[in-house]
Amino acid sequence: MTDIENLWYPVNYYHYQYRETPSNRAERPKRFELKNRAVHEIGKRVEQQRLRALLEGYMEFSVMDGKLERGVLPGFGTAHVNETAVTIHHTYGIPYIPSSSVKGVVRRWYIQQFLEGKEENLLAEAGKVSDDLRQKVKMGQLMFGSQAQRGLAQFYDVYFHNQCRLTPNLMITIFGDYYGKGKPANDTMSTVPVANYYEVQVATAQVVTSIAHNSSNEYSPKILLNLLENWTTHALEELGIGSKTATGFGRFSKLKSVKEERTKDLAAQIEKEARKRAARAEEEAQRQEEARIAEKLERMSPEERLVYTISNLSESEQDQDESKGNYFNQVIEQGNTEAAHALQVYWQETGNWHRKEVSRKQAEKVKELKQLLDKWWVCASMTELVFAEVSFSRSSLAQHTFHLGRIYTKKERPNAGYSYYM
Repeated sequence: MTDIENLWYPVNYYHYQYRETPSNRAERPKRFELKNRAVHEIGKRVEQQRLRALLEGYMEFSVMDGKLERGVLPGFGTAHVNETAVTIHHTYGIPYIPSSSVKGVVRRWYIQQFLEGKEENLLAEAGKVSDDLRQKVKMGQLMFGSQAQRGLAQFYDVYFHNQCRLTPNLMITIFGDYYGKGKPANDTMSTVPVANYYEVQVATAQVVTSIAHNSSNEYSPKILLNLLENWTTHALEELGIGSKTATGFGRFSKLKSVKEERTKDLAAQIEKEARKRAARAEEEAQRQEEARIAEKLERMSPEERLVYTISNLSESEQDQDESKGNYFNQVIEQGNTEAAHALQVYWQETGNWHRKEVSRKQAEKVKELKQLLDKWWVCASMTELVFAEVSFSRSSLAQHTFHLGRIYTKKERPNAGYSYYM
């Protein structure tokens, strides 16, 4: 047995031990069994990436594991300098069956099972087939596609990597003179080697199918997926896949769903990563918001900054204590009536305004804040409305709420035009 780095090279270029091989096939040297220890790890990683993509894409998909009754011959009939070949993934170096071949097998099984084995029935328009076949044709075209629409059934490459090894085999002919020259068959006719080839042997193989998103379809994706999984199981067990299926190559047995056990840990990991991304995004948004607020506060005057700060206080004990101390003192020092109004609203919301609910010290602060709020100046001119000094009762103040921008003192606007009381 020979361990190599990538199965693609020896299979496609180094079938024989020597470059110059004898013309007589029987005298050609035998090939070694090929095996790559890294193939299994690479295959597992590729399949994990595929399952992750399906989970993150919120696809309806199925995952099945099955054993092969015998080896499998992927790409056996492909043109090759040594007459036989094996399909090896050019990047991963893993023997595999392309997704198109999987679809072809399942489609052929469907035609044989439901459409009388006739390809033209699947391609026919619904109105041109018998009533018995009309619904089956419609379902087949929905799943496998037609000239008018794309099929909803999706198939994926089948990788052979679990305990993978490529075992050399020999194809021979018997009774060559009987078949070729018409001579009577007898036991003296010798066997003639025709071709050397590799058969791929694995412990199990994973088969994945899914249903494409289609909101206009009348059937639910889960129903279609169950149908597709059932068809795929029957097709791979009854028809097999690859070459020489009539002799047992490529036939699956005991295909079973393993989606839950294969995706449980992966789904939890994806969810955990999604929460981390959301937390990072939230932290970044908070950081940007804090930077925006800081920039906004930088452009404000001290009076405007005080109003904004009080208006954005939380109901935490720390903010309540700060409002009764530092911010209250700033409001009184500035004589800032807008900030006083904001502080009044905040204290009302946090239960620090009414006399029966607060301490004596807090009641004194409420009284002082009321005295500041009870004095308003309202002035009017032809072009603007400004504050003038006038006394309001609490009931009158409650009925007239103004948001007029800047507050003018009597010193700033001594001749403010026509003044009036409200």
